[in-house]
Amino acid sequence: MGNDIFDLTLAVANGAQSKSEALGHQEFILTYKQFEAIGPACLPVAQR
Repeated sequence: MGNDIFDLTLAVANGAQSKSEALGHQEFILTYKQFEAIGPACLPVAQR
C-alpha cells in the first residue's frame, strides 16, 4: 500500500493528473496547521 501511494505521488509530481484533476475539479488549497480567514473582516474599510 505504501509503495502504491509513493508511486502515485511520483507520477503526479512528474505531470500525471491527480484523480480530482482527471474528474475536472480545479480547486486548490494549501494550508499548514492554521487558517487565516479571508473575507469581509480582513478587507480594508472604505473611508467616508
